[in-house]
Formats: sequence, structure tokens, C-alpha cells
Amino acid sequence: MSKPVFKAHIDKPKLISNAVDIIAERLLDDHNKLGRASLMVSGGSTPGPIYQELSKLDLPWENIKIGLVDERWVDETDKGSNAALIRNTLLRNQAKKAIFLPMK
Repeated sequence: MSKPVFKAHIDKPKLISNAVDIIAERLLDDHNKLGRASLMVSGGSTPGPIYQELSKLDLPWENIKIGLVDERWVDETDKGSNAALIRNTLLRNQAKKAIFLPMK
């Protein structure tokens, strides 16, 4: 298992870029070792831009499972739904091929 990466960032674009790079590297490492990978994500407004950029990458999404670590117990039509956030930010572009495991 890889060592956690902690970095301080002054500007948001650099934070987003570095987070996307770290997540993509870990997903590829797991996929190359195991033939599959998992990504457990949180909702909220902070990670949304990261998910949008991550969705554009050419990764083996069909072998990547994405799940939620938290959820407001509301329908996906509710504006507070984390599952809806993931569908609208991450499960687009290239990442629309990923396997999504919502909590509800």
C-alpha cells in the first residue's frame, strides 16, 4: 500500500491538479497490479472540481468501481444528494464507463 501524500496548496487550481494526479496514479497502480481498482469518494462542493477533471482522464474506467463513503439519505433528485453529485461530476466523459455503487 502506498504512503499517504499530504501537500499544502495556496491556489485551488494547483490543488485540483495535484489531487487528480495522485488519484489517477493510485488507480492505475491498483489496476496494473490487480486488473481492477476502487475509488471511494465523499460528496460536497470541495471535491467536485477534482471529480470533473478526473472524469476527463483516459483510465481503465470499466475496471474501476466508485462508491460513496457518505450520503445524505435523500433521493438522487434532491440537490443535497451525494450520489447525484458524483453522477454529475465524476461519472461523465471518460469515467462514464466506471461502475458506480451508490449507498441508497
